[in-house]
Amino acid sequence: MKHLSSVPALVIAAQHQGDTISSLVGALREEGLGGQRACRKLIYRLENLGLLRIVTGDREDRREKSVTLTPAAKELLSELRDELQRASL
Repeated sequence: MKHLSSVPALVIAAQHQGDTISSLVGALREEGLGGQRACRKLIYRLENLGLLRIVTGDREDRREKSVTLTPAAKELLSELRDELQRASL
């Protein structure tokens, strides 16, 4: 399974779908995935892998961007869920 090491960050991103980058960084830090800088790099790494999409939000402050999962990330999480269900049978 490709990008298996990214799953914890993707699960957190899925829980915070549509939140700002700053909010997602905070959530990643709360879950122990690194400090401020490492979590921000992780978000941009996931974007480069095609697993996250960063879009300019509809907020008043257009500098603050939101993060959403891409179809590839949703497929990866779906595959993982299916594998875990098969393993539990």
